[in-house]
Amino acid sequence: MTFPVYFFLVTFILTLIYGFFLAILQGPVNLVIFAPKATEPLTFVLFLHAFSSGSSALTGVEAVSNGVPI
Repeated sequence: MTFPVYFFLVTFILTLIYGFFLAILQGPVNLVIFAPKATEPLTFVLFLHAFSSGSSALTGVEAVSNGVPI
């Protein structure tokens, strides 16, 4: 039952370690090259942001509803 939580934590920590490892090896990165241009459509990014906001809001509602019988 707790497998998804531990899987998320392990993959998150491994991602952080990998990022720090790359930062140490490659040095500072120019972040301007990763920023999207102002003329590009951001529809997909906005969709992902709305989905993530809705998912986090849904988990909060679920936690409250699970505590009602208590």
